[in-house]
Amino acid sequence: MFEEITERFFQLEAELGRVCAGMRVELSRAEEENRRLRAQVENFELVIHTEEEAAAILRMSQDTLQRLRKRKNLPHLREGQLVRYTRAQLVRITQMLEVPRLSEVKRRAS
Repeated sequence: MFEEITERFFQLEAELGRVCAGMRVELSRAEEENRRLRAQVENFELVIHTEEEAAAILRMSQDTLQRLRKRKNLPHLREGQLVRYTRAQLVRITQMLEVPRLSEVKRRAS
């Protein structure tokens, strides 16, 4: 009986060692991923554009951007009375204003 218990103890100890080794590998991977993501966050720069800058980036007049913002509810930020745009919002605006290809329009109609 004692030998069976001792044998089982050593089996469980070996299994625990394998599990711990696997967990150390996973922890190491997670730590490396954490370092990589922290480096990305540290290098991330939030750029906020004025309406004049955004209009220039989008190659349209400031008046046109203002009209589209009001009519189409374009994404933007407000700082009191001032309107601002992030890079992500400018990308979204270009997607919203993109004209579908004729082939896509025909496909949707059929």
